[in-house]
Amino acid sequence: MDLVYQISLFPDFNVIKVTVLFSILGPVVLAYAIKNKNSSRRVFAFFWGGIATIVAPLMLIFVLLDHVNTYWLLGSEELEIINGKIEVLRTQPEGGHAPGDLIRIGTDEFEIDYYITSPCYHQTISNGGVLSSGKVVTIYVVDKCILKIMVSTES
Repeated sequence: MDLVYQISLFPDFNVIKVTVLFSILGPVVLAYAIKNKNSSRRVFAFFWGGIATIVAPLMLIFVLLDHVNTYWLLGSEELEIINGKIEVLRTQPEGGHAPGDLIRIGTDEFEIDYYITSPCYHQTISNGGVLSSGKVVTIYVVDKCILKIMVSTES
């Protein structure tokens, strides 16, 4: 069995880059508002800078805590190990605008949506995912959240 996916302790930077950007830009815009004496620009900068300064770090903390919490489920008693051959029931087009891939392993069905940001595995077949039809896999799952994927070398 080859390990092809395992959740990491911290999320990929692509997931958090926008919130990090706004966490930095918020205080910069607030500093600009303090220095700017033009009242119309100052009100605008105070408003948006204040919102970005408060909301973006809270969102970043939430995403980080959610990801770390999900990572720790890898060692929990709730972890379910499922072995079997993959049967693809539906695929999501590369551009989205449709439900995610629907796969079945034994009697368990999983929907994998590339466009939902989640700490769980979300790489669809059309976007380079490894869960394609006919492969023999072992997946580690908690509440339909795929945390680890091992693919048989024979498939």
